[in-house]
Amino acid sequence: MVQRFSYRTGRPPHELAWLANAFVAKVVLGLTTTVHLIERLSIDKALQRICGFPLHKKLPSASTFSRAFETFAKDKLAERAHEGLIKTHFGDRLIGHISRDGTAIEARERPQKNDKESNNPKPKGRPRKDEKRPVKLNVARQRTQCLEEMLKDIPTDCRRGTKCNAQGYKHSWNGYKLHLDIADCGVPIAALLSSASMHDSRAAIPLSVSALKSAFLSFDLFCVSS
Repeated sequence: MVQRFSYRTGRPPHELAWLANAFVAKVVLGLTTTVHLIERLSIDKALQRICGFPLHKKLPSASTFSRAFETFAKDKLAERAHEGLIKTHFGDRLIGHISRDGTAIEARERPQKNDKESNNPKPKGRPRKDEKRPVKLNVARQRTQCLEEMLKDIPTDCRRGTKCNAQGYKHSWNGYKLHLDIADCGVPIAALLSSASMHDSRAAIPLSVSALKSAFLSFDLFCVSS
């Protein structure tokens, strides 16, 4: 799953596995930037050994970490690792309940402007025989799509979203939204990242299809028996 990260010129290559471990450590420790991660690795020798970096060698530069993290994102390393983990530990188990919800992820990016319907007003009345109107991306269209097609229609750019919290108050933020399918034992079975402005209903079908690829759910048993 992890290959060697090599260069034609410059410093010697570093194993992608070391950088992947450091990426996990960055998330677990709550480090916001790559510079903070490198500073923590330079002073914490135990963490450096856990990640796999040799103590007698110099740590990779920030640009090396950035290129490695970009490679992880393109190859979907985190998604494939999570899918393999679920198949290994939950592939032969029956999951009775799934809790689905979305959580806010704030970002320090400039949000894109949301597409307003006022800019493209919907024509009134029925369409003519020779008129073809664009189909709105909604849940009804997702029923006829495969998982790859549904994921392409999911917006993933930074936008402004609003969501009601547990107390009933509206909370607005700039960034993204993480949609999760969590089993009754508390383990996330499927995950989906979207723009903060996307409604939670558009993530229901993609999450269900993704969960069925990794685990055996109770409603899947009902569909097979019926």
